[in-house]
Amino acid sequence: MDITEFGTPEAYCLYDERGGTIDVCRRSDLAIPIHASHIIIRGFNLRGAREHVIRVFEGEDIIEGNDRRDWGTPNERDSRFGRNFQSVAVVVPVSVDMDVAAAV
Repeated sequence: MDITEFGTPEAYCLYDERGGTIDVCRRSDLAIPIHASHIIIRGFNLRGAREHVIRVFEGEDIIEGNDRRDWGTPNERDSRFGRNFQSVAVVVPVSVDMDVAAAV
């Protein structure tokens, strides 16, 4: 699922799955890439991303109420831990004008 449809500051584009599952089965670095602004991602079960569960490439987006499991890559030195710089939600690139409040 690659999100490219833009919302507006007055009308966010809502993706509300209420328990639906996206499982990329370790075949992708991301479960959901967001290439749009003014998006709400809510209620998904997100599984199997190799690096980040959600990556925001631009915009003002809301990520809330999602279940994230079985993601990331084990650390080469100690497989009980994950690799550094992998996250549930990452915003790249971060500009000085971008307001990054929280990833829930």
